[in-house]
Amino acid sequence: MSNTVGASFKETTVSVVMSVHNGARFLDKAIHSIRDQTYRNFEFIIIDDGSADATPEILARHAADDSRISVLSQQNRGLMESLHRAFAAATGKYIARMDADDVAKPYRLEMQLEFLTSNPDIALVGGAIEIIDSESKVLATIRPPSHPEDLRRELQEFGNAIAHPTVMFRRRALDEVGGFRRAYQYAEDYDLWLRMVENFDLANLPEVLLGYRRHEAAISQRHIKQQALSALCARTTAKLRLRGHPDPTSNMDLITEAVLRDLGVTEEIINEAILRNIQLQIADAIRSGRCSAAADFVRMARPHAPADKVAGTSLEFNLRAANASAAASEKKKHRLMLLMADPATYWELFKPGSKYSNRQPI
Repeated sequence: MSNTVGASFKETTVSVVMSVHNGARFLDKAIHSIRDQTYRNFEFIIIDDGSADATPEILARHAADDSRISVLSQQNRGLMESLHRAFAAATGKYIARMDADDVAKPYRLEMQLEFLTSNPDIALVGGAIEIIDSESKVLATIRPPSHPEDLRRELQEFGNAIAHPTVMFRRRALDEVGGFRRAYQYAEDYDLWLRMVENFDLANLPEVLLGYRRHEAAISQRHIKQQALSALCARTTAKLRLRGHPDPTSNMDLITEAVLRDLGVTEEIINEAILRNIQLQIADAIRSGRCSAAADFVRMARPHAPADKVAGTSLEFNLRAANASAAASEKKKHRLMLLMADPATYWELFKPGSKYSNRQPI
């Protein structure tokens, strides 16, 4: 790819939008990864969402150095409201997302712009990601479905298969379907993709476009249940719309279990969705080096599955955590938390003579 690609796309403007709240730890690398793109003709709109750390100083320095950067400061409103403000401020024909702790590959914008320019029927393109830790070590590579029909089926039948911070999309597609809906907290991007895919083709590039950082501050178990409810409702209402029925959630404030039951979703399906999201998040935490997250599985899963299933799955996760590569302090934290939260599983794994290993209890 040419380093002068901007010259061949002078008629096209790309708006890169990002929101940051107390993100000083990784912010500098994230901004540099956009500033150093091979494609140069973009504006970079950054919302400082009420940061109280060194974020404002970092943003001011970059804005002084690079005229493409515009910083908008506000009191803390959360990601959804911040991105709505950034979208409103964006002037580009194309909008690209970026998160404040990730690292874009230098060819990312150029490759996505070339793809969208060459494929006028595609409204949005994401890409493959590398999962990286706090030290930028690559933990895994994830390549979601690329072809529009495969991606549509994955989105509508199974779950989110587009990494939000990798996307570039046509502004007209966002304007046509509307932005995020406030009811779909923690799955607002998935709901947006489902509404887009009803009217447009979407795609993923097979190339890795981004280092997607997973670290303790980025892994929150507080919102797992709400994320599961929102994602399940997004899938449910998408099917209603495809059958020609109205979507009753457009003006709601929050998706709840009661909302899903009113839509005809059974308690069993609700619990299965919550349990599945708990399992996905715990597995992701273990893979990212935070093995102590496995110790909390029983507490989170107990309301949503039979006791024998919870116990068996807890043993599987905590065995995986005990064998995972992690810092010694994190290993000790895992054992301490497990002893307090799930002593039966702790002694099954760590008691002298355990069939699982020769580990010693704490």
